[in-house]
Amino acid sequence: MKLKNLSYVLPELEKIDQAILSRIEIEGTYASVLRRQQADLKLFFEDESMLLSPDIDYESIEGISNEIRGKLIQIRPSSIGAAKRMEGMTPASLVTLLRYVKLKSNDRRTHSA
Repeated sequence: MKLKNLSYVLPELEKIDQAILSRIEIEGTYASVLRRQQADLKLFFEDESMLLSPDIDYESIEGISNEIRGKLIQIRPSSIGAAKRMEGMTPASLVTLLRYVKLKSNDRRTHSA
């Protein structure tokens, strides 16, 4: 919903600079995305020292580029922190890797219980 459409209910909105209203709309539109990214970053910083198994099947990780996948296969980082420092590693790929590792870790615990 556009804020200018609310001006009939809140006529004070017409007094606010259009650039400010536009900024408010943008922030409102992307607020949930920003919250998700903040949660992902918090998760990442908590798990930077998490060790990575040397036998991770990087080919089976969906959602990372072939370039990053190739570097992971070649370098085989020992931790999430080491993966973070790889050239070309993106925050999105790092979060995808972290989720994959945690999912596999939970799967192993479930099957061994």
